[in-house]
Amino acid sequence: MADEAARAKCLIGEDAVRRWYRRRLAKGQLRPDPAQERLVDRLQQLADDLVAKRDERKKGYLGRLLGRVRPHERLRGLYVHGAVGRGKSFLVDGFFLNLQRQDKLRAHYHGFMQRFHAEMAKAGSEEDGLAAFADRLADRHAVLCLDEFHVSDIADAMILGRLLERLLEHGVVLVATSNYPPAGLYPNGLARDRFIPAIRLLEERLDVFDLDGPEDYRLRALEQASLYYHPLSDANQKRLKERFGELAKGMNLKRSVRVGSRRMPALRRTSDALWLDFAEACGGSYGQGDYLSIAARFATVFLSGVPRLGREDNAEATRRFTWMIDVLYEARTKLLLLAEAPLDELYAGAGGEAGRTLSRLREMQSREYLESAGRPPVAAPA
Repeated sequence: MADEAARAKCLIGEDAVRRWYRRRLAKGQLRPDPAQERLVDRLQQLADDLVAKRDERKKGYLGRLLGRVRPHERLRGLYVHGAVGRGKSFLVDGFFLNLQRQDKLRAHYHGFMQRFHAEMAKAGSEEDGLAAFADRLADRHAVLCLDEFHVSDIADAMILGRLLERLLEHGVVLVATSNYPPAGLYPNGLARDRFIPAIRLLEERLDVFDLDGPEDYRLRALEQASLYYHPLSDANQKRLKERFGELAKGMNLKRSVRVGSRRMPALRRTSDALWLDFAEACGGSYGQGDYLSIAARFATVFLSGVPRLGREDNAEATRRFTWMIDVLYEARTKLLLLAEAPLDELYAGAGGEAGRTLSRLREMQSREYLESAGRPPVAAPA
């Protein structure tokens, strides 16, 4: 949840994470929530330990003897999971903003893994590529915050454990958010037994925090805008065309858009707005990297022709739609949809990933979302 709170200037001094959280409460942006308060306390403790560890390295021998944290001690990271809209990303963003260290990196999981696989492709061998990527990241960053930790790709599942183990061995402190506990990652995936070591690593080397609670903060005080159209009709297609025309201002170009080494067909595009058809954008073989490329170039995306999702005959397209929404949401991209059914009836079932995607789609229609400038920059190691 990124709003003014996530964009606010960080607070300097002791207890910065707690003071940041209290300011959000005072402004009415959050309600008192015992589970959130416990998480803030844990994040504050981790921030204090990280600053103390940094200061230890600046001290001489005597200072190291008297300091709070010994250089050889490895700090335990944090794995935060909970239902959609509970404020996981929001609170970890507050931790990241107020952590008084420069050697920190925040990245969305999809973007991070996309960069990792790109680096691996350039390497002479898998092991060399993994080692080089992890070593370079550890040289530059002592803290890694990974948002929306969600394993759905077999390529990630097969190598993630080794990557995380090498980073942790270097002393990198990992803070991750996810809708799932470690044991719930990659459910029913191919060769899941080979992913079990990664699950055990997360459970043993990180503190696992369950941000339980009933309230979905994304649904609070959302001012719905006219960004979701249904059903699929000529009249609604015309309305969407008019909305695109308002952005295009005469530059209504019908052409494809380059994603990676190929081109994705587009109904229309301008320098910063893109109109895609669901069958083309989600029915092909595109992946998270392709959607990241779109999010990096276009401030507004129109998507039309969206059918009812989650059916047996469009399972793969539904999965790609989920990837696209995750990426666009993280980039704070404006999204206009033309779909077959009302939003609450878009999925055949509303559990699991469907629930998360529906929650994000609702938030993406809010004026708070549209007016937000985004979270701390999503990045990957250079």
